[in-house]
Amino acid sequence: MKKFNNKGFTLIELLATIVILGILMIIAIPMVSQYIKQARQSAFIDTAKAYVEAARYAYFGDGLNDDCSGVLDTGNGGTIYIAFSELRVDKTNDKSSFNRTIDLNKSYVKITSDAAGKYTYYVAMTDGYNGFSETAEDVLKRKDVGNVTNIGIPASGVTKCTKSGT
Repeated sequence: MKKFNNKGFTLIELLATIVILGILMIIAIPMVSQYIKQARQSAFIDTAKAYVEAARYAYFGDGLNDDCSGVLDTGNGGTIYIAFSELRVDKTNDKSSFNRTIDLNKSYVKITSDAAGKYTYYVAMTDGYNGFSETAEDVLKRKDVGNVTNIGIPASGVTKCTKSGT
């Protein structure tokens, strides 16, 4: 009788390895998915903050039409709305971190001032599925990003700002 040199794995050993890898995948996939979602939410917030900075620059740099100049500087306080479409942000496209197109006409920055001349910035942003409603810039958090589509600048009774010369 011939002896065989058994240097391979048995079927039981292979099955045990596959079961262990399956259990690790069951644990790892949801965790990785959660990390990806959190990273996208953080990038979404960063994009919104870039638009707030662009609004600051546009207002204080005289980049808006004459209807908006001085509205916030009256000493009585005031409010203006600037659609994202009116702002210049260094970007290669208008895609959100969720790979959807940001709605530049519904997304906006709201700037208010009080009688003491303190400015407060609010931002609302949507890509047609993900977004957040009007939220103060300094309290905007990753958890605020969710399924929000019904935002937009109020239709009347507000000062809507546009780029200079438009």
